[in-house]
Formats: sequence, structure tokens, C-alpha cells
Amino acid sequence: MWLVLYFLQFLTVNALTKEEALKKKSELLESGISSTTDPCEDFATYATYGIDETTLVKYKQERAEEVFSGMKSQFPPLQAVKQIFAFCAQQTPFPSRKFRPGKDQVTINAYNVDIQDYLNNIDLNNTEWFAMKYKHYLNILFTYGSQVFDEQILGTKMILNFEAYGQTDFGKDNCEDQIGKEACREMIAHIFDLVLGEELPVKLFFPSDVEDRRTIIYDIAQIFAGAEDPGPYRNCAELIEDVAPMYYRKIIFDFINQNEGSTNGLDEEFLKMLTDVKDAFKSSLYSMDLPDDNITKSFDKLRWLNITHPIFEDATFERYFNVNFTQETLYVDRHLNNMKRLIQYNFENGKNLFYTPRFDEHSTFIAGVDGHNYVGLGMHAISYPFYNRGFPPALTYSNFAFAFPEEKNLLLPTISLNDVAGIVAYNAFQRRNQMFLQQNFVEGPFISKLSQEQLYFFNLAQSLTMLDEDFANKTSDAWDYFKCSRAFSNAFHCASGDAYYKIDGCSVLIIESLIEPYYNYSHYKIDP
Repeated sequence: MWLVLYFLQFLTVNALTKEEALKKKSELLESGISSTTDPCEDFATYATYGIDETTLVKYKQERAEEVFSGMKSQFPPLQAVKQIFAFCAQQTPFPSRKFRPGKDQVTINAYNVDIQDYLNNIDLNNTEWFAMKYKHYLNILFTYGSQVFDEQILGTKMILNFEAYGQTDFGKDNCEDQIGKEACREMIAHIFDLVLGEELPVKLFFPSDVEDRRTIIYDIAQIFAGAEDPGPYRNCAELIEDVAPMYYRKIIFDFINQNEGSTNGLDEEFLKMLTDVKDAFKSSLYSMDLPDDNITKSFDKLRWLNITHPIFEDATFERYFNVNFTQETLYVDRHLNNMKRLIQYNFENGKNLFYTPRFDEHSTFIAGVDGHNYVGLGMHAISYPFYNRGFPPALTYSNFAFAFPEEKNLLLPTISLNDVAGIVAYNAFQRRNQMFLQQNFVEGPFISKLSQEQLYFFNLAQSLTMLDEDFANKTSDAWDYFKCSRAFSNAFHCASGDAYYKIDGCSVLIIESLIEPYYNYSHYKIDP
């Protein structure tokens, strides 16, 4: 039974103005500085001395307190989510996140016996029997909140790939090819306990090889036996993101629309920046003496996934998300309370809108769905400390420096789309910065002395450190990203022989030296 708390009503947190956000960002940038360190010898320490992966955890908690304090909706499920956050703030214990295939021990034991019996005694060559068991086990995973389903909603299709998360090309190993469209439709309907329309907006991995089938059933058996245990939440924001992500998105979007402009405005602003990145890339191709067909096609296929979604309109949201939360089963029921309702919306309305901004990643790149590559920004990218409408281009365009994948085969054998995007994001920033009318400034005893080019890389270093454990390690090879960039070395006047001026082993250098319009010609002994 819910205990009504008024904790949050007494915690008044006003939305940041543009000026306040920029001042707070200036303080964050300043807090990371090691002013006695030479950036050309140890830029990681120089820029991120006071920053680590826990910094973002802190700001996510602050953002949650801000939006819950400003929440105006009286819709009961949203009020319940606010109460969940208040309970957490009072250190009320919550159930374990360890996966259990059922809500009582009798059911759990029965499912464990069943899957072990199938694994040990049944012929996996029998495709019809495998399909029956496979859909049954996936339904159990979905119904009781397994993490298997956390990362499966992608772009314009829902991709269910148990063994290779994010992979969209299954070849022949997909449900429709293996058992036919109608049987596949029935299988998907069973997994989600929903009625499908004519189309199949879900693509399900269905292995044809017996050993692959054995592997997938074995892995599910391990989860049934207790192998999936994410451990405790680090703060209350993480709890809400996990057990009520759709409701929390609604609360955040309402807060943005009431206090920070509009979510439609965010879509327009980020689309403008993405267009700048693509235009900067195309203009850079003129200086490349390389076959550019693959590179050009990869960029031309890019499509933007909107931050907004029609399901968050008040009437639609209230229709699909009018649920009663049960404290004891918050984690177990999270897919039924959240994901299932988004899937139901798509099935019932003939939509293919499965993407909503994620809480666990800055950005999402989805390759090869319907012939396109999709880019979608997560909640990190549209919120402080990564974004505010008051930030100058030096702080906003670095969002696109790491919004793309590392897969090499998208472009050239040794060069990834992320490598190229990181470079052209800088070029796009340069172009936009030339037209930007500066009204408010990043100010601090040290950062006021930085040029806009230096500020771009300084902010990028702090962002990557907060988001990526490789960059959180200041001696990691990940920092070659900066060492190999001539734009970086020019900005900080690093020269050959400095630790942060690297040529050997820089796969990106081949492209970088050719497409960066702002590189120092003297480095390459080229007469401009």
C-alpha cells in the first residue's frame, strides 16, 4: 500500500535559465582543470582532473529532483512515479533486480525444470518444437522483466536479437524466413501477449543452426537460474529510469515544454546541428583524393530519430499508461508497465515508432534498418550538463563527435564512421561558430582564457570521461582520439615530440589530414 509522502513538495527546484545553466556549466568545466598540467603532455589530466564517471550520476539525480519538483500533472500513474522517487529518497528498500522466472517459487521451479528438460532431452533439429519453446521462454523473460529486452527497441523496427544486441542483419536466421510470416506473427504475438496487425514491425532472431539454438536456450536457462543480477541502483534517478522509463520521459518532456522552450524546438535544433555535420562532411569531400562512394552513401543514409513521440501527448499517454503500480513488483513488472504499452500503441495504430530517448546512453546508432542508418540522441544529450539552449556551439556540437559507431566496414577497412564524424563535427562547429552571435560567455578564472577551439576539445574530453569508462581511465588508448587529431594539436599548439601529438598508429590520420579544412599546412609541408 502506498504511503503518501509530501517530501518533494517542500523541495523547490526551479528550472535553470540559460544564464544559470551556462554559469553552472562554467563551474563544471572549471572543476575539471589541472592548471599546472601541460595539455600537450597529459591532456586527460589537464581537462578532466576533477571529473570521472560518477559526475554524471550526480547530475542525473539533480535533474530528477528538478523535474519532479516542477511536475504539474495530476495523472495518477505519474503521481505514483513521483511517490516512488520520494520513497527512494527516504531510503525505503526496494526488491532485488535479480531475475526470477515467476512471482512465486512453485512457478520458478517449474520453469527451471522445463527448460533443463528441453535442453537435455529434446531434438533441437525440430524447428516447430524449437519455435514453440523459444517463444515460451522469451515470453517469460519479457513478462518478468529480464534485461534481455532492455536494448531491443530500435528505430522503425523492434529488433529482437538475443545473442547479438544491436545487430540488425540476421541473414537467413530470422523468424519469418525460418517458419513463415503467419507462424512468425503468432510467435511474436505470444511473446508480448498482444494482437498484431497485418505488418510485422518486429524482426526476431531465429537461429537455423542446431548449435546456435542450443547456445541460446542454454543462455536463457542460465538467466532462469539466477545469472542475471544487475545489483543495486546507485541513486533514485536510476531506479526511476529502470522501473518507469516511459512515465519519467513524459514527466521530463512536460517539464521541458513548461520551462525550457519545447521538445519540438529540441528536434529542430538538433536536426539543424546534424545537418551542419552532414554538410561539413560533404564540403570536406572536395579535398579528398580517395574513393568516396561508401563514405558518401553512409552519410546519405543517415536519418534522424525524433526526440519527441506522439505517445507522449496527454490523451494518448493517459490511454495507454493508466496503470496501477505495485511496490513489491516494480522491477518485475517494468516491461509490462512500459515497453509493452509502447509496442501496443504501434501495433494498434499501424505505427513503426519504437524509439524514445534512452537514459543509459548519450546516443544510439542503428545501422541497416529499412535501408537507412538511424541516429537518435538519448536523454543525456538533450539535458544539462551536455546541452542547454544557452550553450555556444563549442559546447553543443561536440555532442555529435561520438554519436556514431566504430564499425570499420561501413566506410574503409581501417576508418570508422565515428572517426569521420568526430572530425566533421569539429568542422561543423567551426562553421557555426563563425556565424554565432555570442550573448553569454563561458566564464571562470581559467576557462575564460581558452579559445573557442580549445573549449570545444576541453568540453569533449569532460563529456567523454563522464560517458565512457575507457576515457575515465586517463592512461587508456582511447585518448589517441585527441593525440591523432591535428585540429586538437593546432588548438593547443602541440608539436611533434609532444605526448599529445601522434602520427604512428593513427588510422584516422589518413582521413583527417585530407578532410579537415582547418589543419595547419606546415605539418604536412603542403603549400595551401
